[in-house]
Amino acid sequence: IHPVHADTMLAASGSSVYRSINGGTNWTQASGPSGTLIGFHFDRTSPDAAVTCFAATSDGVWRSDDGGATWTIKTLPSGTFTSFAGASNKATNTIILYSGIGSSIYRSIDKGDNWTLLTGISGTTTYLLASDVNPDIIWACFSGTTVRRSVNAGDSWTSSLYHPKMSDSGFNLEHNYFTSYMYQNNG
Repeated sequence: IHPVHADTMLAASGSSVYRSINGGTNWTQASGPSGTLIGFHFDRTSPDAAVTCFAATSDGVWRSDDGGATWTIKTLPSGTFTSFAGASNKATNTIILYSGIGSSIYRSIDKGDNWTLLTGISGTTTYLLASDVNPDIIWACFSGTTVRRSVNAGDSWTSSLYHPKMSDSGFNLEHNYFTSYMYQNNG
């Protein structure tokens, strides 16, 4: 659901993307996006009359500059798309897209026209999270055991959560019922 224009909505079913411009009363299938949905993002910096939105699927990242009526695929390196996050802030006129492909993360600061490989981080991401409050902050979750955080749009990373085994030196969960139950046999 668009965060300002709640009548504009996107949804996926199967390998198709659908759009509603009347708050979900009627839906039309979007021509373009295909594949299993990974995520959507509505660009908060785009003009109200021409909402830009993104649909990330297993086939790639698609952009629409007319609220989802027409779509264009954006060129990215080939590989298995695993995760996607978009963040945009109207006050700072900033939009950043992040895409996990294979064991790499890529960033775009020009609405998907160009992508940069983020170095200093690798591994297959199951989730990427970003916030419209500050698009420079990105969280990357790897296989549910490690979370890394960047405050500079992926230029450098710090470990935030690490818990495969209690005996590992990087383990940083507070001891609680979860760690006691889940890791009682892991040392």
